[in-house]
Amino acid sequence: MKKNKKIYLIVVIILVCFSLVFTGNFRIFNDKNNKDNNNAQPFLSASNPVPYAVWNQTWGGGLDDSSNLITNDSSGNIYVGGTTASFGAGLIDMVLIKYNSSGTQLWNRTWGGVFDDTIYDIDFDPLGNIYISGLTTANPGTDIDMVLVKYDSSGTQLWNRTFGGGLDDRGYEVAVDSIGNVYQVGWGLSYGPGSADMYLVKYSSSGTQQWNRTWGGGAIEYCNKLEVDSLNNIYVTGITYSFGVAGDIFLVKYNSSGVQQWNRTWGGGGVDSSSIISTDSSDNIFIGGTTTSFGAGGIDMVLIKYNSSGAQQWNSTWGGGSYGADDTVHGFTIDTSGNIYTTGETWSFSPDSDLFLNKFNSSGVLQWHRRTGGWTSRERGLAVVMGPSETVYVAGHIGGTGNYQWYLANYNGSGDRQWYSVIAGGLSDSAEAVLFYSPDNIYVVGYTYSFGAGNRDIILVKYDNANPRISITSPGGNEFIGNVAPNFDISITESNLDTNWYTLDGGITNITFSGLTGTFNQTEWDKKGDGPVTLRFYANDTGGNQGYEEIIVIKDTTDPQISILSPTSNYLLGRGPPIFELSITEPNLNTTWYTLDGGITNITFSNPQGTIDQGEWSKKGNGTVSIRFYANDTLGHKGYADITVRKDDFLPQVIYYRTWGGVNSETGSAVLIDSADNVYAVGHADVSGAANYDVILVKYDRLGIQQWNLTWGGSGSEFAWASVMDSSDNIYITGSTTSFGSIAEDIFIAKFNSSGALQWNNTWGGNYKEEGYEIALDSFNNVYIAGNTLNSIISDYNACLVKFNNTGGFEWNYTWGGNNYEYTNMLGVDSLNNIYVGGDTNSFGNWMTFLLKFNITGDLIWNLTWSGSGSNSLYAMTLDSLNNIYMTGETTGYGTVGGDVLILKFNSTGDLIWLQTWGGINEDFALGIALDSSENIHLVGSSESFGAGDYDYFVVKYNSLGILYWNNSWGGVNYDEAAAIGFDSYNDFYLVGSTESYGGGYYDLCLVKFDNSLPSLKINSPNQDQFYGNAPPTFDVTLNEANLNTTWYTLNDGVNQPFSGLTGTIDQLEWDTTADGSVSIKFFINDSGGHEVFSQIDLFKDTFAPTSGLTFSPVSGINIVNISTAFTLTADDGFGSGVSLIRYRINNSAWIDYMGSFDLSSYADGDYLIGYQAIDEMNNIETENTLVVKLVSPTSTRSSPGIPGYNLFILIGIGTFCTIILLKKKFMK
Repeated sequence: MKKNKKIYLIVVIILVCFSLVFTGNFRIFNDKNNKDNNNAQPFLSASNPVPYAVWNQTWGGGLDDSSNLITNDSSGNIYVGGTTASFGAGLIDMVLIKYNSSGTQLWNRTWGGVFDDTIYDIDFDPLGNIYISGLTTANPGTDIDMVLVKYDSSGTQLWNRTFGGGLDDRGYEVAVDSIGNVYQVGWGLSYGPGSADMYLVKYSSSGTQQWNRTWGGGAIEYCNKLEVDSLNNIYVTGITYSFGVAGDIFLVKYNSSGVQQWNRTWGGGGVDSSSIISTDSSDNIFIGGTTTSFGAGGIDMVLIKYNSSGAQQWNSTWGGGSYGADDTVHGFTIDTSGNIYTTGETWSFSPDSDLFLNKFNSSGVLQWHRRTGGWTSRERGLAVVMGPSETVYVAGHIGGTGNYQWYLANYNGSGDRQWYSVIAGGLSDSAEAVLFYSPDNIYVVGYTYSFGAGNRDIILVKYDNANPRISITSPGGNEFIGNVAPNFDISITESNLDTNWYTLDGGITNITFSGLTGTFNQTEWDKKGDGPVTLRFYANDTGGNQGYEEIIVIKDTTDPQISILSPTSNYLLGRGPPIFELSITEPNLNTTWYTLDGGITNITFSNPQGTIDQGEWSKKGNGTVSIRFYANDTLGHKGYADITVRKDDFLPQVIYYRTWGGVNSETGSAVLIDSADNVYAVGHADVSGAANYDVILVKYDRLGIQQWNLTWGGSGSEFAWASVMDSSDNIYITGSTTSFGSIAEDIFIAKFNSSGALQWNNTWGGNYKEEGYEIALDSFNNVYIAGNTLNSIISDYNACLVKFNNTGGFEWNYTWGGNNYEYTNMLGVDSLNNIYVGGDTNSFGNWMTFLLKFNITGDLIWNLTWSGSGSNSLYAMTLDSLNNIYMTGETTGYGTVGGDVLILKFNSTGDLIWLQTWGGINEDFALGIALDSSENIHLVGSSESFGAGDYDYFVVKYNSLGILYWNNSWGGVNYDEAAAIGFDSYNDFYLVGSTESYGGGYYDLCLVKFDNSLPSLKINSPNQDQFYGNAPPTFDVTLNEANLNTTWYTLNDGVNQPFSGLTGTIDQLEWDTTADGSVSIKFFINDSGGHEVFSQIDLFKDTFAPTSGLTFSPVSGINIVNISTAFTLTADDGFGSGVSLIRYRINNSAWIDYMGSFDLSSYADGDYLIGYQAIDEMNNIETENTLVVKLVSPTSTRSSPGIPGYNLFILIGIGTFCTIILLKKKFMK
């Protein structure tokens, strides 16, 4: 029973769990994947390098073995030379040991006979062969010879040579020259004139003796040092007792052929000897030794410098006079600046010897000295070598009388000891020689009694005195990198490398890596924003020294940003392309380009200021032109900016021309347009034919119909040269008169109203001649006239400026000029009522343009002259709203050879902004200038280069930047000259001047009107995207065009439909033939000048009725319903205007608006006809749909609902319950 209960319980649990699994939510957490990895390796901060011994090797046997020679080959292998009593064939043998940089002994070689053989030097030839030099004993005390042995890099002996006689001959140093010849130096008793003489022997690389030399006198010469310079000259040094007072230092120079070049001795009354020799990069020779002849007392250190010619440069001694007073140098080294560092032992400053290190500059002056030692201990410096950055390494020993301690120290160039290393093994240990290969490869060799296999052993220690040095090959400094983390390629100089890592966040997160190449962690790279990112690589060595190197790259994940400074949006341009100026923000800019055609043609550019390509601009039609500027960077990011400008290169077309005159000459000089767009032509006429001229003023309406004309003058002549209009449409005319004023020619001013009635007149002048050529008004309607004045009959003209008030009263005048001519014909007033006067002068050298600026009271503010190139004459001036000054005329210094139109732009302070010329191969000159409503500049004059005849009217348009829009001409076969231009409120312009081609006289005044404005058209109705049905839309438009020609419209670019007036209805037939859907209506307008524009509106036509549908439920059979059956209506208008109404009716009764589902509960059983239809917003009515249904009352009010959707959990529960019951019954049987 218990078993059954257990089974019962298990089944229940399983089923319950089954139910929970399939009815509840669950989630799996992976703890490993969701745990932060914080097991970062601890890292040391960067610090000064701490020296440490990487490894040490001892070599020896049970007897005495020592070394004080060390060198290296080009592969970093180390060679140690010494003597051994433990191994070899005799009592003492030479030994040569080769190690690799890891301290592994590659081989060792001993050389010798049955007696003593001692090594004193080793050297390499260019091929890596090794030479050892020393002495060999055939018979102790009597038969000692120089010996030289050559090994290859594998330790194979290639040959050995001895040199000597029957006596004592000793070999010491060896040197190899640049071509592989070998020199050995020593001294001996067998050869030479004295008791002992210097020996120098030269061998070829194959061991053949080339020559030998002895040097000495009748006494003794000892020699153990030599040096070969860059020219393969040989220097030997030692001590001579044959020359000088006592024992002196000698230096002998030989060439490579063995010819002595010179010899020098140095010394005094004591004993002076040398022990070290070296040369610098300039082949100067340095000798170190001791002297008792000079110095502070006892034995002093001496340092002597010679040049390559044997001239002594200086000598320096160092030492003291106390205690033992012996100061001995054991080694020196020279840095790249020529400073000399010497080391040795001194007995001058304590009872026992101290280690010293001295620094002398290149002139031999002591810079500092340092001593290491105790009061009773013995310290010696035995070797010194240069390290990097003017650091030196000193090797030797320190310690008490009995036991020495190995000592290695490092000093900087200022004499500060950076660190030292001591091996205190309990017995005597001494560092005898030091080799600097690299900061992490410093090798020291010596002997040890404390360690090894025997009595005294050779010991070699490798030190690491450097932080690891990292060099970054890639990425490069300031390299631009995008979203993908960069690769890296580095090199690490460190023979004892431990760990390397990098950081992108200053050490917060450190990423270790192995190898020298890789990719930065993408997650860390993603954390960095755009801009400079510092990538720092670290490495440490097994001694804990840490080095780093960093590089800054630029992360760039954004597109270049372009701002268009010019042109501005909707800027109007003509035939000439726009000038552009951009601001591009992109530190990694690669390429810039623009397109005017959506990218079909791309034009590259390099300067953010430039001009759009003329060829591409010419391809574009009139209207809007979209320019897109692009920029990309080297990573492929691309940015762009758009600007839309307007192009209008339609040439203004002549609407009409009018001539005025008789049989004589009539000249037009000015044109004015009043507030009603009436036009006034001003000039002068020879009305009598007797050369007596009067002012003429002719008024036209805007259609060119003359309203009236008048002449004004007296018995003499009046010439009208300029005119201006005030805001009340009054006309002011100036020029010169001989009829009024003084006895000679004077300036006149006459004011007329718009009806031609003279308001007042006045004159100004003296006894000679004054002429008024320009006139202007200020904001108070004061009148300014600029012209010329003649002070005497024999003098030249000066410029003059005369001011009248608005009632014609004289206010003041100002004259300006030099001793020659000033011709004044330009005048303007700015928005501050400053007055500008311009013209030509030759009073200050060659002919040049002058410009004067006055304030309202007549004070001269500044004046300037401009000469330019060649001959230039300026005739007209105007100012813009910013008070910039535009002047125009004629030049032969610029443009083509025939004389061209010249236009200059100055700012209000007189600075030249730009200069442009216009013309052809013949003469072209401008006489008038004016600005349109957009402040574009228009020049008029006469052109021989263009047009139909001799000289023709021309007009040229520039914008304020000096860009040419267009030029046009008008005239006949004879001479025609335009003098002035004016604009009406429509921006149409009028030229006035003189014509010989048309009219009835010799010259006639001529007025020409140009249509210069595009028509404008605005659609007021219908509205955009409005729906229309079968009835066509009505329209309402606004037109603005003074020279209207034709108006029409099209539907979907179909047939032109002319219309007149501003309102109307779209043609019914055209509308009927237009398909349903989107309808584009374009309204067009053109003017009599040929300019055409259109405006477009898009509508929707909808003439199709919507469709509707009927559904109903529940049902008892096909179309059999009951009183609970709900009827539902739906409708769809497709892409039409939308459903407005759905309606239905029963048995053709009245229509009922559908507001929601309906039923037949109010009807008796039987058949019923249901009709329904939909209507859209355009009142398109659907054909009625019908359906017959049978209504049957229900016999039962309830039906089985079935089991529509019980919860799965309930089903599982029921199944569980049944299973339990069955199992219980089974087990209870």
